Amino acid sequence: MKKKKATVWQMLWPFLLVICLNYLCSFLLEVIWGFLIALRMIGEGQTPDAYVLGKMIMEYALKYGVHITILIDLLEFPLFFYLYQKDRKYSFFPDMKFQKWTSKKAGYMVLVSVSAAHLGNLFVSILVAVFPRLYSNYDKVNAIEKNAGFGFLFIAAVIVAPILEETIFRGVIYGRARDLFGVKKAMFLSAFLFGLYHMNAVQFLYAGLLGFVLAWLYEVTGSLTGSVFGHMIANAYVTIRGETSSLDWMFNSLIGFVLSTAVFTFLLIVGMHELAQMQSRQENDMFELKL
Repeated sequence: MKKKKATVWQMLWPFLLVICLNYLCSFLLEVIWGFLIALRMIGEGQTPDAYVLGKMIMEYALKYGVHITILIDLLEFPLFFYLYQKDRKYSFFPDMKFQKWTSKKAGYMVLVSVSAAHLGNLFVSILVAVFPRLYSNYDKVNAIEKNAGFGFLFIAAVIVAPILEETIFRGVIYGRARDLFGVKKAMFLSAFLFGLYHMNAVQFLYAGLLGFVLAWLYEVTGSLTGSVFGHMIANAYVTIRGETSSLDWMFNSLIGFVLSTAVFTFLLIVGMHELAQMQSRQENDMFELKL
């Protein structure tokens, strides 16, 4: 089939769709939970009260927010994977060549992902220190994550979310933006939408920075697997760091802050440089084989 040219609307509607689906699924689950609570109250001889129901639904959302997120992500994934496969086969999928993975390449990808995650956290910590109000909207997210426990949080953040989000934001949105605007503009645009998707200032800043690096990994590996892997590694680092205080000195002291910034910036540059060199060598090898 002849390759189509993407439009701005075709790039944006998957983003709007996932936002609407998230709100719709959350609303329906809360309605179902409220209905079940009301039935239980009636069975116990109580009269359902709107205020009590609302309070219990809020407690339910705070306690099981991560579990709900996992369920919603799993429900949404088949739809967006279908869109990704459709783009890949028939229309807007970028003309990218898969780059062979090696243990060395995977190691540099881990280096880039961890460094990007750490530097993103450092950057956000500076802005939150200067503008404390940025953190106010993140309180609820933080409470939900703490209530989930490490196991469910790890499943949600390190396994489920990267697969769904990379399928949407790199597989579908970035692919269409790349077709429309080219690589560089598409990287910035998909990163902006990825940050906006998280719906609070703290995660907007962090996810936006990480999203740019993930789009670059998608390019340098020629495969969505590359950005999924990088996303998993970055989220694993952040999740594990949140469960231990062993790395707090990097954020709580001036010396630790400056030192860790310098070290992780150096590691990020080295990792990106080496991955770019590997990509260039593999492309040259493929060109020579064709000759």
